[in-house]
Amino acid sequence: MNSILHSSLWFSIVVQVITGIIELLALVVKTAPGMALIKQLLGLEVAVQAVEGAFYVWLYNNIHTVKNITPKRYADWALTTPTMLVTLIAYLIYLNDSGDRKSLSLLQILRENAVPIAQIVGLNWLMLLFGYLGEVGVIPIVAGVALGFAPFIAYFYIIYERFIVNANNTDNINTDTSMKIYAYFLVFWSLYGIVAVLPYTLKNTIYNVLDLFSKNFFGLFLSYLIVSSATASSATASSATASSATASSATTTSV
Repeated sequence: MNSILHSSLWFSIVVQVITGIIELLALVVKTAPGMALIKQLLGLEVAVQAVEGAFYVWLYNNIHTVKNITPKRYADWALTTPTMLVTLIAYLIYLNDSGDRKSLSLLQILRENAVPIAQIVGLNWLMLLFGYLGEVGVIPIVAGVALGFAPFIAYFYIIYERFIVNANNTDNINTDTSMKIYAYFLVFWSLYGIVAVLPYTLKNTIYNVLDLFSKNFFGLFLSYLIVSSATASSATASSATASSATASSATTTSV
């Protein structure tokens, strides 16, 4: 079983490196001004990848010397989960924005939504605290999980109520996308609490896989949006150039 845990660590590091390269390449892709916020969010996801990657390299090198690696994960999660929540919220705001997306910025979103974001991040840290106390034996692990689910449900409810239900979005497509992204986060993050009560080796093996889906997915998704936007802009520009050349040729011929 330990060999499976070791292999899952190695696999996770390889996937993280590949994902990180893709995201860094996407950051330098030239896009329309309306994609500025998406690039900022991808920058946050790259930071998440960096923290995750550093932790997993440490984990790989210390897996046989550290008796219990699970509590160490909370140092990673304390940094990365609030960042991912900010990214999720900002993207939901981006989807529901009916105005000029060119003016949207991460700093503006943080400033205008400081109170709910602070509430969400605070509840997230409270969830992690309960989980950590369970892992180090201060409270029973089952109690830590049960207590942790209370703030977890609370902050996901705030996200749903504030940034989906009350977003004043009349576009059904964007609302549907918002719900899908929200549901993805909700489902995969809730699995951490369920996995927490499993035996040590199985738990950490599954955590290695869950981290890939919860942390790497959204960065790849944002990279896809950036590349797709750049491709569409390039195709539009090429079409416009071809049309202009055709019109110019027709004018010359008629003369």
